[in-house]
Amino acid sequence: VIQAPTGSGKSLIGMCAGTLFDDLTYVVSSKQLQSQLHQDFPEVEVMKGRNNYDCMLRIGKTCDDCLHSNISPCLYKPMCPYEVQKKHVLNAKWQLLNYHYYLTECNYVGGFSGSSFLVCDEGDLLEGLLANFVSLRIPDGLLKRLDIGPPKFKTAEAEHGVESWIDWAQNEVGAKVYRRLLNVQEDMESIGDPEHPDLESLKKEKNNLKTIYNRLEIFVKHVDKNWIFEDKSKSYSFRPTWMPEELSEQYFFRHAERVVLMSATFPPPAILGKLLGRPPGDFYYLEKPFTPDQVRERVRQALKISRARSVKGEIFESDAQKASVSVIIGESPKIREVVSIVRQIAPTDCNVMITGDSGSGKELVARAIHAASKRADSPFIAFNCGA
Repeated sequence: VIQAPTGSGKSLIGMCAGTLFDDLTYVVSSKQLQSQLHQDFPEVEVMKGRNNYDCMLRIGKTCDDCLHSNISPCLYKPMCPYEVQKKHVLNAKWQLLNYHYYLTECNYVGGFSGSSFLVCDEGDLLEGLLANFVSLRIPDGLLKRLDIGPPKFKTAEAEHGVESWIDWAQNEVGAKVYRRLLNVQEDMESIGDPEHPDLESLKKEKNNLKTIYNRLEIFVKHVDKNWIFEDKSKSYSFRPTWMPEELSEQYFFRHAERVVLMSATFPPPAILGKLLGRPPGDFYYLEKPFTPDQVRERVRQALKISRARSVKGEIFESDAQKASVSVIIGESPKIREVVSIVRQIAPTDCNVMITGDSGSGKELVARAIHAASKRADSPFIAFNCGA
């Protein structure tokens, strides 16, 4: 952790230290700082979100509006500006990204995870960014559309409060979101024209539903009495009061071997550790004024550090198995049998054939097997053989 005033050379320290490692990933929160750093360090390759790249097929649209799918593949996909730049940056030694893109890529897409050296500029914002990433928020429009009622209890301190939240998330929200997700997918598959005006809105709704479904999975797995519920006029939201170590490790710190946080202002070390869910002694705290020799010594120590990921990896693999089946909703004997089979075959290397009617949840089961397997950190690829 480096605390020093603006203009004191933190970025230069971070960049120079990163060159001593096999690769460097540098993350910031704003486009302005990203552009400024790229101007100061042109050797670093920049990756931005999809909405920063123009679609080659649809004039006036960005790559965020892309309608490519297994059903209606885009012929320009290999030349897509976003895809070309992403491939280029993934192969680059030095990468510059923003926090939101980095978190999404590492945890859901699979890219940009595993950096040797991660520099987090504007590091004082990290706690809020992580809390928002793992929080569950259900907007008013979806509440009304799916007729989702409020949870039985407003606080986790109520008797069986946490259990009731989990039951509500699975059987009230999760079940309805999943059914709507299947309906949207069926509507998209029934549209034969890739230029149909409804296709774009359906894809956006599908992406929003998948995001909420992912957050439900996090919520069901991690919610405890340290979470709070907020009944706002336009949404229901749940978020942790403090960032637990398990959450901060799984969704952020495990994606890099060494992490440097930099900012002009940080709270005292004990409070910072509490905010970020880090155990005491997990980081060095370097505060201005410091000497060049102190910086060199910290870099030398970092070069010797190899974070003990293997043991923690086993813990998270076990947790992933629990989380993967938590999204399979139902208590009937047949559903329990499916869950039991998923848990048995996920750790193995055997091939699996899943059969069932359209909309019965075959892909959900496949995703559950993948999430609980030893390949969970690798991408899950759904291929429509009938397209």
